[in-house]
Parts: sequence; structure tokens; C-alpha cells
Amino acid sequence: MPALHSCPVVSNEQVTAQVFRLTVRAPRLATEAAPGQFVNVKVWEGPVPLWRRPFSVYSVDRDAGLVGLLFAVRGTGTRLLAGATPGDTLDVLGPLGRAFAPPPEERQPLLVAGGLGVAPVHFLAQEMSAQGLHPMVLLGARDAAALCALDDLARLPVVLHLATEDGSRGFKGPVTELLATVLTDFHHNGVAVYACGPVGMLREVTRICTAKRVWGQICLETLMACGIGACMGCAVPTHATSAGPNYKLVCKDGPVFDVRELDLER
Repeated sequence: MPALHSCPVVSNEQVTAQVFRLTVRAPRLATEAAPGQFVNVKVWEGPVPLWRRPFSVYSVDRDAGLVGLLFAVRGTGTRLLAGATPGDTLDVLGPLGRAFAPPPEERQPLLVAGGLGVAPVHFLAQEMSAQGLHPMVLLGARDAAALCALDDLARLPVVLHLATEDGSRGFKGPVTELLATVLTDFHHNGVAVYACGPVGMLREVTRICTAKRVWGQICLETLMACGIGACMGCAVPTHATSAGPNYKLVCKDGPVFDVRELDLER
């Protein structure tokens, strides 16, 4: 059940030129949050910026009551958040949205992340590892300097494969090309794909999963205002039916969707 939380900042570390890893103390949120869900953060006590900012949950430490977020500085709100220091307190609404579903029985979890899409993927890998599953993680970025969360993923019992578009580290090319290559080792009933990243990447993940008849879920990260389905600002099209096109809200119906639900070509 989403609720407002008053969260003391525990740490705020710069992990790349533009990306920060923020940890807050939020015991109830740490207990209730599930991979794929997000929080809406009021980044400043004043009236500007007016709207909260949505962030996928990156990590939880349920015993210590800690919640981690991963974000890039891209505007006024995230610039203010980058300045948060221990001793500050943030107003956080969450957990929000629909979480990833467990993999169908005995299927190999294959987690695909592009750029900051690694945030919910890391949390999912953390939870699956705690449950005794052994996920494979495909992490992609434009170059080696843009790869995030390598240190945290390295602490988990996952099989990690890297892809960079310029070939500066790991597989040379988009992470979706790596996904298509890896999937050749699996029967379509033997794997479950989970993905988060830019829309173009998710469009390609959807195409690959559909063509290979692979079970898959994608997590959309998009601009939104209220985060609870009131403003209707995060509508995305679904496939048309006999009744015509339809739409779903990323904040309320997602952010996690089955690969067959959305029409990302529109």
C-alpha cells in the first residue's frame, strides 16, 4: 500500500559523471517494495519544482530499513537531489506501480538493462538471488564509462555479461543484439526475459521475445507527474482491438508490462 514516508538521507554517492546512488532510511518502504515498483520523491521543500520525481527502486536492505535509488542529473529536480546530504530528509511516496512477476517455473531468468534501466534490474537480481535463483544479467550502455552498478552487481551471485555500443567493454553492439545471441542457447519455454531501458531498446526486446515466443516483461521509465493515475500524463498505447486503440497508464497499470501488452511502434 503506497504511503508518504519521511526519509532521512543516509548517503548520496556520485558513481559516474552524471549518476548518483542515493540511500534513505525507510523501514516500511524497504519491507513493502518489490522489484519494478517506483517511488515519487519531492526533491525540494519549496514550491519549485512543483511535481515529484519518479525513480525506480534500485535496492533494499530490509534488515537495516534502507532503500536505494539510482538517478542521473538531467534537470532542476535531479540537480537538487544530487545536492542532498546526510542529515537532510526527503518526502517519498511509495511503493507505487506494478512489480515484476516471478518467472514461470524452472525457467532461467534473463535480465536485460540499458543505461539507467539497470535500477529496477539490479533490485530484481538482488531479490532473485536471495530466493536462490541464478539470474543472468545483460547490461548495456553506449560506452564503458556509462556502465552503472557494476560494483553492486558484482557482489551478487549472477552471471554478468556486458555490452557497449562502441566496443570499449564487453560485447560490441546494442545489448539487444547480445540478447538475441544469448537466446540461441535456450528453448523458448526455458527462459524468462525481464528488461528495462530506453523505449527503443524495449521495442527491440519486445520484437525479439515475440519472434522467438519467449515469456517476457518490460519495465517502462517515463515522465509522470502524480504517479497514481490521476493526471493521465503517462498513457502508452496498447495493441488495437476490434473496439479500436486503447491506452494504459505507466504509473498505475505498469511500469511493468507483459511484452505482448503494449504497442511500442506507435
